[in-house]
Amino acid sequence: MTLRPGPAPAGPRRRSHLRLALATGVPFAVLWGAWFALAGTLPPGPGGLGIIAVAAVVAGVFFGRAMSLVLGGEQLRGERRALDPGVTSRPGVASATIPVGVPAAQVLRHGAEAAATLPRARLTSVDTQTGTLVLRVGMSWRSWGERIGITAPPRFRSATDVTITSRSVVPWTLVDYGVNARNVERLAVWARNL
Repeated sequence: MTLRPGPAPAGPRRRSHLRLALATGVPFAVLWGAWFALAGTLPPGPGGLGIIAVAAVVAGVFFGRAMSLVLGGEQLRGERRALDPGVTSRPGVASATIPVGVPAAQVLRHGAEAAATLPRARLTSVDTQTGTLVLRVGMSWRSWGERIGITAPPRFRSATDVTITSRSVVPWTLVDYGVNARNVERLAVWARNL
């Protein structure tokens, strides 16, 4: 098992900032340009619309950049506060694989305890064939909720590797404020204590 300390490396962070800039800057530019075009503050005709279009693009770039710095910084701070060295995280998803000294069947039997580890979580399914527990965490002010999969494949009789993955319910989540990383970290502590 390879442990990667700290938050995501620069490449994924850069992509995350670019997604945030586009997701906030493009709608801002469209709305800003539409508002000025409808307000009629510039002379009518192609020259006025061209000025509005250029100004909207420039405003969208500045707004998108500012929002990516603010929201991306919040995401990074949330991940740094939450990250255990074995947890890998990116906005909307976090995961970890933990070796535990108990068989997979015992991990599955303690599914209700796993749900009790997290606030607002409930156990939604247990699949003994694939060795999977599914938890659902309710909505909070930071998140629309998370779906957590705990996989303990029945490979060995005395020990197993438990993989914990927490995903935001909304698949296009760009900022989760480290909520998924904290979920995985708490469940990793639960798995190690089995």
